Amino acid sequence: MTGTVSPLWYATRATGVMALVLLTATVLLGVATAAGAELPGIPRVITGALHRNLSLLVMVFVAGHVLTTVLDRYTSIGLTAAFIPFGSPYRGFWLGLGAIAFDLLLAVTLTSLLRDRMSYRAWRAVHWLSWASWPVALWHGLGTGTDSRVPWLLALYALCGVSVLAVAGWRLAGSYVNFYIANSLVLVPTFNDPNDRHALNIIASCFPDRTIIGIHAVDLVWGLGTLHCLSQQEPA
Repeated sequence: MTGTVSPLWYATRATGVMALVLLTATVLLGVATAAGAELPGIPRVITGALHRNLSLLVMVFVAGHVLTTVLDRYTSIGLTAAFIPFGSPYRGFWLGLGAIAFDLLLAVTLTSLLRDRMSYRAWRAVHWLSWASWPVALWHGLGTGTDSRVPWLLALYALCGVSVLAVAGWRLAGSYVNFYIANSLVLVPTFNDPNDRHALNIIASCFPDRTIIGIHAVDLVWGLGTLHCLSQQEPA
């Protein structure tokens, strides 16, 4: 870097990277909380509050990222480009991805603030947009940043990517269909979730001649499987 680089450029890059790191942490914590996992020694109510506060902090850094981008006169990027995808003549595609990620995050944030006035189904449907915003934001950072090929920054992006992929695999492994059928009973994984009872009732209706036993399996999911996976044969 030369001494002529605007301080706003550094602010734009710093706020963008921090927003991505915090968004990654928000996704990781959100998945873990939804799956019923608990941080050691921390009540779930605290992790839930931390998740919400991290989400708001993401928006603070995104707002700073947008503001410094608009104020930086190195190139002309209007405020509308932050909301309307592919409307900027400067790196239109990559900035368009940033606008999409921002719009998705904005929808998630606003509906979360209005959660008490919405049905759970509607809120949950919008909340899934946070999953879509994360890869779009990552792609935006890789394509837009003039320093996105710096080794330490690439390593940081890779760490974020591996972390989200790992927790997504862990979450997908947490399925009720990973139950184990024995002679007179069925062992069903449960996840400290309101749907546990509903799942147990459905499986009980499928096996009326067997006793249904729920077993807390959140910790087992870290091995990317639960009860049925544990019962599989070991090679000699």
